[in-house]
Amino acid sequence: MTAFESLSDADLENLLLYINNMYDFGCATGDCEVAAVATEGGAAVEEQSNTPFFIVLSIFLLILVLVLGRIIQNVKRIDAVEAGLEAEKPSLLKLIFSKQLLAVAVFSLVVIGGYLTVNGAINLNRQQGYQPEQPIEFSHKLHAGVNEIPCEFCHDGARRSKHSVIPATSTCMSCHKAIKYRNEYEEISGKKLESKKEIAKIYASAGYDPTKGDYVDVTKYSADAVKVLFASYLMEDKIKANPALIKEDSTSLYNQIGENYLNELVGMFGKSIEWKRIHNLPDHVYFSHEQHVTVGKIECQDCHGPIEDMEVVEQHAPLSMGWCINCHRETEVQFGKNDYYNSDNYTEYHDELVKGERKNVTVEDIGGLECQKCHY
Repeated sequence: MTAFESLSDADLENLLLYINNMYDFGCATGDCEVAAVATEGGAAVEEQSNTPFFIVLSIFLLILVLVLGRIIQNVKRIDAVEAGLEAEKPSLLKLIFSKQLLAVAVFSLVVIGGYLTVNGAINLNRQQGYQPEQPIEFSHKLHAGVNEIPCEFCHDGARRSKHSVIPATSTCMSCHKAIKYRNEYEEISGKKLESKKEIAKIYASAGYDPTKGDYVDVTKYSADAVKVLFASYLMEDKIKANPALIKEDSTSLYNQIGENYLNELVGMFGKSIEWKRIHNLPDHVYFSHEQHVTVGKIECQDCHGPIEDMEVVEQHAPLSMGWCINCHRETEVQFGKNDYYNSDNYTEYHDELVKGERKNVTVEDIGGLECQKCHY
């Protein structure tokens, strides 16, 4: 490494501190103290729910009402006795069923019931946290995380159309013609068959014979022929050692693979993979991936969460109207990075930025809260 003789020991310490802070907390200044409080071992601490607090507070207020009610009963009885009137002994049961307390209870139930009803109606058809089981155990953590495959390699529609599109089987085959199981670890650990069984579903959908490395005419394959094809692929090590095994002891091979699994491959042979849709918006909402990804320069993770860490993808955000509006209020427009915003329509904002009259321009400033933007 080059020796920077002009740097003092203090400069080097500051440089190392900067690198450590950026690596551990993602910041370089005193704000790291805040980030350190908000993290444990580098992982963000989940926001705690306030529900237990409100439950305890409600119980406390209920007890307080009963105690104050008893005090009021006793004060009224003492006043009645001092006035020479006949006073009935205070009763907790009478207090509970008094008109005043019942009125408070009914009012509270109406308020709570109304809140739960409105909240339930608002959340109708929202699927935050929805995580269905897919027909193939596809790991985004492996593909987008470990192998660092860009999201737009598979979801290529995100940069050029309204929809991000579900990848076609041909997209999967662009890699899996060569990749027949995940890694050497699986071969050593004995999980090679499990990995190959998932990749075999791609081959079945594509009508591809991995033993010959070529596509086949799916119309000429019977159910038994499909089973023989994929048994030859999945158990290729044993069949290489004994080529006659596939004909003489196919039942044993099928049992090792799984008869139900082979029937599943037969059903998928030459047909599109039926992926289950996770993210869905109401029909009256217009949303364009191209507008957000290509023009707005929004990262996929901003809406879909840390996809690169998910084995099975789930809906990360609520995708609600309020969530979208808040994003439009907070997100800065990339004026300096995108020629789209250099037209005459935005001259006023450019001039204000140059003069220092404005620090930034948000999506709200350019009409991001107009109803027609999403509902036209």
